This record gives sequence, structure tokens and C-alpha cells, in this order.
Amino acid sequence: MAIKKSLTITGTGYVAFENSYFETGEASVTTPPLYIKVESVSGSKEKVQAFVSFTDDEKKQKLFEKQFAFTPSMDAGNFFAQAYAHLKTLPEFAGAVNC
Repeated sequence: MAIKKSLTITGTGYVAFENSYFETGEASVTTPPLYIKVESVSGSKEKVQAFVSFTDDEKKQKLFEKQFAFTPSMDAGNFFAQAYAHLKTLPEFAGAVNC
């Protein structure tokens, strides 16, 4: 199980020139659709950490990883399924599709 979504990443932009970096100011970039996979989960009934990878699906290259925490439901079973359900409630994953 995984989800796919293009993400808009905002931060400080830099340009590299002759072993130096120059700040270009605030920048935003929209990624191609990324393959977003919950790699592992750990925790307790109070709090679960989901370790999530983001992969460029076209190039099959892992770009980065991120952690997300949520309070699990002990009645809902599988923590992986709960992690995906939690991700889809977050604004950055609005519109993500199952794949």
C-alpha cells in the first residue's frame, strides 16, 4: 500500500557557483507525483510514529524521509492502515490517491 501526490515544497533557495552558495530568497517548487510509503511504525496505544519515505516514481529515487505521529485506535487494527488514513487527513496530503 502507498499513496501518490505532487507536493509543493517552500523554503530558502540557493544557487551554487564555484564552491560557494548564494541565497536567492524564498522559493517554491512542485514535485512530480511522488510515491509515498509508510516504511515502518512504532509506538504504543498512546502514540504511534510512522516513518514515511518519498520517492520520485519516475526515477525510482528516494528523495527524503519524514516522521509523523498520531494517536492510534486500538479497535481499528492495523497501524499501517491507520498511518495512511492519518496522512490523508493532513493538508499537505489532500487529494492523495491510493496506489
